[in-house]
Amino acid sequence: MATQRLSDMATVQEVAMNNITRNVAISLFSCFAISLLAVGCAVGPDYSRPHVSIPTKWRDQQGMDSSIAGMSYWKLYNDPQLQEYIKAALDSNLTILASMARIKQAEAEITFTKADLYPNVGIGASGGAFQLSKNRYPGFSPDLLDGVRGAFGLGAILNWELDIFGRVRRATEAQRALLAASEAAQRAAIVSTVSSVAETYITLREFDRLKEILDTNLVARREYAKLAETLFKGGKTSELDFRQAEAELKRVEANVPVVNTAIAQTENALNVLIGRTPGTPVRRGTSLEGQSQPPTVPAGLPSSLIERRPDVVQAEQELVAANAEIGVATAQLFPRITLSGNAGWQSLSVDNLVSPSSFAFQAGGELLQPLFNAGKNIARVDAADARMQQLM
Repeated sequence: MATQRLSDMATVQEVAMNNITRNVAISLFSCFAISLLAVGCAVGPDYSRPHVSIPTKWRDQQGMDSSIAGMSYWKLYNDPQLQEYIKAALDSNLTILASMARIKQAEAEITFTKADLYPNVGIGASGGAFQLSKNRYPGFSPDLLDGVRGAFGLGAILNWELDIFGRVRRATEAQRALLAASEAAQRAAIVSTVSSVAETYITLREFDRLKEILDTNLVARREYAKLAETLFKGGKTSELDFRQAEAELKRVEANVPVVNTAIAQTENALNVLIGRTPGTPVRRGTSLEGQSQPPTVPAGLPSSLIERRPDVVQAEQELVAANAEIGVATAQLFPRITLSGNAGWQSLSVDNLVSPSSFAFQAGGELLQPLFNAGKNIARVDAADARMQQLM
């Protein structure tokens, strides 16, 4: 008889557990369905690119050539020494290194901003001891009032804010745009570094070529001055011819320190660009005449070239982010709905903590609608709109 009663109690507990599990599953499914229905609603303006009147072709354009905008620097410059300097500059440039860190930061911010779209689930455990006052709880069971009792719990906790008005999605949109802006800024820094190194190196080769010409001219002027002096002393020419030749020699000699100083300054500038101490010897590669010539300009349509400029791309993506921030601010004017719940086991004893009779759960929701905050949320929308107007 006792065995039959225990069996019936176990059956009742199993049925109760199945009902509870089913109810919890239905609640979670309902919450998920509500969130899916709410996905299509996101307040705030969708981004629309501002209209800009751009000519369809260059003025007096004769032909269409391929643009050099998409060429890699090692294809554009055929000097191995210049390529080595460019690579060293890219590896040591602080602006590029900082832009790489900003890209990593933007990627991380996308991850934790987008994470708010999903439920937060955690596991908790608790344990403690208590003793109830007999004077406060008269009539309670003596088993509960006598001595120190334990209280133990083990369960899962769920928190989920339904993004009905698109606050989280707009914030994620803004972070994605800022990531694209950071990538464009990095590309702009790379282009600027490559062009600065190449321009400085080519300038250095120009000064080298000028020094070669100056040295050759100096040799010729010295020989001519010596010849003029010989002719003057031999009575073949006047002193004026000799003094003119001597003056021309002095003029050429005066240019030597100017060119040498320019070479030293250009070498220092190149060393700074590639992250080396000024004064470090600078090796030369291909001569000035052997440097490759870029393709003929113009190339492509004006509109397509503008769209490929990194600074223009960065500016537009910052505008996209500012537009999305308007949606984030606007969503603050609407209610925020949060679902919460917990399920697990609670017992006064550890021995029967994980048992069907110790199972308990709680589920609920919360709606928060701002009523009065002295116009703070409206001012937040106005500020976001003003920031976007600044970028347009």
